[in-house]
Amino acid sequence: MYVLCITKKKGSLKTIKNQLEAFIIQFQQALVHMFEEQVKTVIGFGQAKEMLILAKESFEEAEETVKVNQSLPHSSRFFYEDLGLYQLPLKIKNTAFIPSFITAHIGPLLDYDEQNNSQLVETLRIYLKHMGSKQLAAQELFIHRQTLYHRLEKCKELLGDNYVEPEKRLCIEAAITFYTFSGREPG
Repeated sequence: MYVLCITKKKGSLKTIKNQLEAFIIQFQQALVHMFEEQVKTVIGFGQAKEMLILAKESFEEAEETVKVNQSLPHSSRFFYEDLGLYQLPLKIKNTAFIPSFITAHIGPLLDYDEQNNSQLVETLRIYLKHMGSKQLAAQELFIHRQTLYHRLEKCKELLGDNYVEPEKRLCIEAAITFYTFSGREPG
């Protein structure tokens, strides 16, 4: 189902997003009520545009948002502007670049995970997501902190001591994002 939202009233983007989020909740509840079961919805909105002629661009952004939400488990990023780093894989035209970027930055972790049936990539993703909070990372991963320390030490061994320095960390996070978006879930 496609919906084109057009409004003449000027409002803040935050207000419009809040109204659309309320609509999403009502829409999902209506679907559950209609079909009497849990219904999977994938929703995406492009950015608000000032002119109707830009509706095509917004529609393409909405489609990209849907693609991201389909590839990420439990994603609730309904708005293109909220995709952040996930906008990049859709825009980078050199498809050979992404796999080589992934390999260059997290290849050793991927190899280790594959050979040892471990979860270093997922562990690092969660650790970085929580800005280095070992307590929060361990809680989300449902592991003991000592297990987390061991995994992070292995990451350090495979990626080098500088893996949490800003530039290196950004590349690692981007590589994990690209890897996740490529249809393969880490871990």
